[in-house]
Amino acid sequence: MSLMGWSGTVEEMHAILSRFGHVDGLAANPAVSTAAATYDSDVDMATAVGERDETLRRMRAVADGPERDFLKRALQRLRSEMPPPGPDAHMMRSVRVPDPGRELAQWLAQRVDRTNEQPPQVPQIHAFGSSSIPQSRRSSAARAQYFGWIDPSLVATTPDHEQWGYFDRSEPVRRSLDEFCVTLYAADTPALLEAWIDRIVIGDLHQPVQLERVEGPAGPLYRVIGDGTHRAHFARVFNLPLFGRIQTSTRPTELWPIDRPSLPGAAFGRWKSLWEGLQRHKLLKVEPSPGDEAWTPTHITAEWMLTEPESATAANRLYDAVYPGALREATGLSAAQLFSTAGWSEMLLGPERHVPVEEYLPRGAMASRASSGRSWASLRRWLAATSAGRGDIDPRL
Repeated sequence: MSLMGWSGTVEEMHAILSRFGHVDGLAANPAVSTAAATYDSDVDMATAVGERDETLRRMRAVADGPERDFLKRALQRLRSEMPPPGPDAHMMRSVRVPDPGRELAQWLAQRVDRTNEQPPQVPQIHAFGSSSIPQSRRSSAARAQYFGWIDPSLVATTPDHEQWGYFDRSEPVRRSLDEFCVTLYAADTPALLEAWIDRIVIGDLHQPVQLERVEGPAGPLYRVIGDGTHRAHFARVFNLPLFGRIQTSTRPTELWPIDRPSLPGAAFGRWKSLWEGLQRHKLLKVEPSPGDEAWTPTHITAEWMLTEPESATAANRLYDAVYPGALREATGLSAAQLFSTAGWSEMLLGPERHVPVEEYLPRGAMASRASSGRSWASLRRWLAATSAGRGDIDPRL
């Protein structure tokens, strides 16, 4: 693996490299520099946005590895199993409602349905940098990235995460799985097949699938964060190795431990209680700021555990499907505690208790609330008093 990255401190560099098992001997490694870098060509090269030719060379070197030969053989088998497209399939890019042919469409639908019988995508596996949990918006710029091949079953979420093979887009032909199948079938010479593989691996604009790597106790999961959603779906449906530009997830940011009342239909708000529960079960360690207004995580078993219970348990179930038993071994928790939303919530939060809204309001807000109540009472009395001479005012007000 050719890992390139940049961090503001040596400590951040150690933290990033430790995700890949590099925990010792950094000073002796000639490829690792602890010298201060200004934001110029040094940083540009480290973030792979500097020398384009060098970046393309590195990308091509990994893309043409042994996995490409495996992919080629898998595609040849897939093409031999595929029904021929229909007579109008060649017009897929020129009509509003593309028609790949009934037999091909049915065959593809069966493969998609079979994939969706397996553990589904989850809405979220990352926590740091997410707007869904209360945390500081100031995050470390430290990142690392590399080009690599992954097992498609490790892709946990994409921008179209409701179901595999379905896309919430206004352009029905844009990079659809139907189009991939039609063009693969048409790649009937070695040269055409190689060109087709380049298109799905590297992309039309030299943009491979953009992935973010989120760590877990036995290995990572991945989420699609940019270009490549359709290619990721195609790889998952047909169990094909997936090539991508992979970046590390955001370094831990300050969490804001707040609790809000749990009201019917409202978003989850008991964040402080949830994170205190994670700490009790040794799934999270934090360093509180002065005044306990912010917590900086120093250890987390898996960052998706910081999210609300339904999201966390969905990710736990998916992780167990691809790394069987790993979470139970790492945490010592039972399947009911890890994979049931009710069990997870009860373990971390305890039984739901009713908390008066007043407990969450500043003191000044209570006086304002009482004043507002008196104003409404006065208005109702005035309406009742004036309704005696006006039949169009309801005295029940």
